[in-house]
Amino acid sequence: MYILDDFYKGLDQKIIYGAKCHKCGIVYFPPIKTCQTCYNKELELLELPPTGILKNFIQENNLIKNNKKKELYGLIQIDLSDTPVIMRIFNANTKRLKSGTKVKVVWANGKLIDTPHIVGFEPIT
Repeated sequence: MYILDDFYKGLDQKIIYGAKCHKCGIVYFPPIKTCQTCYNKELELLELPPTGILKNFIQENNLIKNNKKKELYGLIQIDLSDTPVIMRIFNANTKRLKSGTKVKVVWANGKLIDTPHIVGFEPIT
């Protein structure tokens, strides 16, 4: 089965999968078909925890919705993975937020076709 099919089915059950390269051991989130380091095509799904580390963040004006509300976006590295992703940060005070903050997944309601399942992360309090 195509590796991303299982990834999306996992999200339906609030399970996060990464892809681990058999050759070099790098774990990618989200999963990919070919290792970007050694070009190996043998990757296996690896269940990842719903937690991670905030590497960095930025506060942006929300121009899409045409309002003045500022939104936070962070470079998040999910625990057990080697590749960070840019995701939205919720329920955070910018004065307390810093690199190295432990974060957890914020899930959306509904099935995958209706909404994305991981809508962002929030600090673990």
